[in-house]
Amino acid sequence: ANNSRLLIVEIDPTANTAREVWEYILPGYAEVFGDNDRLPSTNMLSCWWPRKITQDVGIFDEQIFEIVQDTKQIVWSLKINGVGCDFSKRDFCVRTPEIGWKVYSV
Repeated sequence: ANNSRLLIVEIDPTANTAREVWEYILPGYAEVFGDNDRLPSTNMLSCWWPRKITQDVGIFDEQIFEIVQDTKQIVWSLKINGVGCDFSKRDFCVRTPEIGWKVYSV
């Protein structure tokens, strides 16, 4: 599908190459904003906002979470609700950079 990903990339400046060494696929597509930082514990602190709100993804404007790098298990999650979505009228709602909460970095 067209889901966004959190990545860890190793860069070799001598060889002028980059290699993906870790990936976590998000449950949706984040059009603009997102962040993924390694903590001292090696867990990842991440945030993203879904472009398309569905009942499968959940109704939220922004999600901030900590994920275990080795197991990809979410340790904790904070979802910020804002505009909402009326599923009685449609199957999904679309977010743009102008609508709803956004967090660039955590």
